[in-house]
Amino acid sequence: LLINYAAASKASKTKKLKTSLKKKTQEKSLAPAKTSKATSASKTKKPAAASKASKTRNLKTSLKKQTKEKSLPPAKTHKTASASKIKKPAAAPPAEIKSRPAIKPYPYTIQIGSFRDAQKSKQVARKLITAGDPAFTSPVDIPGKGKWYRVYIGNYENLAEAKIAAAGLKKRKFRYVNITKKPYTVQIGPPVTRSKAKKLKSRLQAKGYVAYSLPTAGNPNQTRILIGAFESEQAAASLSKQLKKDGFSPKIGLK
Repeated sequence: LLINYAAASKASKTKKLKTSLKKKTQEKSLAPAKTSKATSASKTKKPAAASKASKTRNLKTSLKKQTKEKSLPPAKTHKTASASKIKKPAAAPPAEIKSRPAIKPYPYTIQIGSFRDAQKSKQVARKLITAGDPAFTSPVDIPGKGKWYRVYIGNYENLAEAKIAAAGLKKRKFRYVNITKKPYTVQIGPPVTRSKAKKLKSRLQAKGYVAYSLPTAGNPNQTRILIGAFESEQAAASLSKQLKKDGFSPKIGLK
């Protein structure tokens, strides 16, 4: 039996070469797998780091917002407090208005005569006062007729009271009885006590004025000294100017 050692050696070499190539092929196939695994690992780790960084940023942003929110309320409270301090002084005027003496209105009166002669009107008024009637005089400018001097009796809160008083005057045979609304008058100085009111009336009479008095609603012990009865403040302006010239302190207002 003859053995071809050259062929066997060639076959052995071929086998070894195939085995070597097979190993190399396996190694090449394993290397990409490792590389892929490493790459996937690195990709997996990166999102984790990004997530951690994102959480850190979110936490910082949240803390910053909370700090701002905490700091805002005191600022608003401060503004509110300062605004309330500014508004408080505005409450002073109503208190001043309340402290003024209250005035009870007496807009209605009854006219019983009118004269062109000022002295005649004063004589009639004083005669009525002596008889116990609350009479007074008041000048009036009538367009086309000039200045007249009217004589009135009483001052009334409403029309019903004035009608009752007028009926009483008619029974007493007054020839002229006319209910009229004259809400304005001229007040001399501030309200005074009865004793001071008597002295002031005497001073006014010495100057030729026929004054009358009305009580104050806030203090029954004080009275207002008044002259005349008018439809408006403008109608009372002439009398007010004359009183100033005669040394008094007149003030036009409601009866």
